Amino acid sequence: MNNSFTAFAQYVAANPGNSKMNFHWSTTFSQCHPCAIDYNMITHLEHSAEESNFIMRMLGERESTKLGERYAWSPATADELKWQSVPRGTAKDIYKHYYLDFVLFGYSPDDVIKFINAADIGTVATQIEMPS
Repeated sequence: MNNSFTAFAQYVAANPGNSKMNFHWSTTFSQCHPCAIDYNMITHLEHSAEESNFIMRMLGERESTKLGERYAWSPATADELKWQSVPRGTAKDIYKHYYLDFVLFGYSPDDVIKFINAADIGTVATQIEMPS
């Protein structure tokens, strides 16, 4: 599994623009145009159960939205293990690729640092820097 994850990570890192990338892996920023649309709220998939109920209340609807197990999300250390075979430079390039998504949609660099730190330290041992 790690080999295919590493290959996927390298694919994302090698395509810094979104033009050649499958839309499933392109940046959210490029798909939802946050600067052109006046959104009322932004939700996060990892909190979708709670946030969908909040949205239903805001709309004056009953809280009937249920997310199945298929869409369940929970932080797991297994995610960090996947990154151990990814070269650190590749992990940093992925972070740079999705940087606007992190900033504009309310994530902290701390949310991704644990994955970059779990990346293969033997490849590049530099600190994370914000893209310029």
